[in-house]
Amino acid sequence: IDHLFLHCPFAESIWIKLFTEAGIVWPPFRNVKELLTNWNTSNLVGLGRMLWRFLPFAVIWKFEGKEKSRASVMASIKVFIFWWSKAAKDLSGIS
Repeated sequence: IDHLFLHCPFAESIWIKLFTEAGIVWPPFRNVKELLTNWNTSNLVGLGRMLWRFLPFAVIWKFEGKEKSRASVMASIKVFIFWWSKAAKDLSGIS
């Protein structure tokens, strides 16, 4: 699982591209548990924090093997994050 989601060349290229777009150097994690345990949102606020919090889950979710190009996976990840953040905002007042 760690190889599929983090270390295979295709997965690693997705992570590097996302981190580069965010202006952050990709810290290569050893495994998925380490990625999720060390995912840092403490320096972010508001919507940026929410979007960054969703990112690892969206990336892992999109490695289902249907998309053939990095561009299509990147687009799918961004769409997922958009809809998840919209749902989170819509549900924020419900308890």
